[in-house]
Amino acid sequence: MKWLDRALIVGPYLTLCTSEEDYKKVLAHLEVPTPHNKWVSDDANATMHEFTHPTKGICCIVCVRPNDAKTGIQMASLMIHEAVHVVQAYMDYIGERNPSTEFQAYSIQNVAQELMQSYAEQMVKDASTQEQADKLILKTLRGIYDAAGVEVPKSFDPDREIKRLVKGLRHA
Repeated sequence: MKWLDRALIVGPYLTLCTSEEDYKKVLAHLEVPTPHNKWVSDDANATMHEFTHPTKGICCIVCVRPNDAKTGIQMASLMIHEAVHVVQAYMDYIGERNPSTEFQAYSIQNVAQELMQSYAEQMVKDASTQEQADKLILKTLRGIYDAAGVEVPKSFDPDREIKRLVKGLRHA
């Protein structure tokens, strides 16, 4: 006996771009003509673009300007904000006018998790040195403790945590 895929709903094609160059590559892949808008709006830190592809259906491109001044929590919040836009676009695309609050919450959680995972992978990959990647991960970890209003535990070992997280990113 073979178990089948348990997915009840397959969402939109989704990608995260952290540079204008990546955005243009995605548009070329989707065969979308020159965009009529910027990869990230001038007054925003992120922008979600929605396109309907003739064979793929709805495609959502989330573009985020990496920002060293923002904490990990601020970047995560930005991803959640954009995840809401992705879910809203998908609900509109499938004609769902009254999704339950629980369905919305799980959908947003799933999209936000995908965006955050992609962002973390891209930032570590794009870091010019291992030291730069380590600092980025450590900043995110400290931001989580700060947001929770707790002190960093005395047993906190940055090197161990960085190695654990990087190993997890590579196996994801």
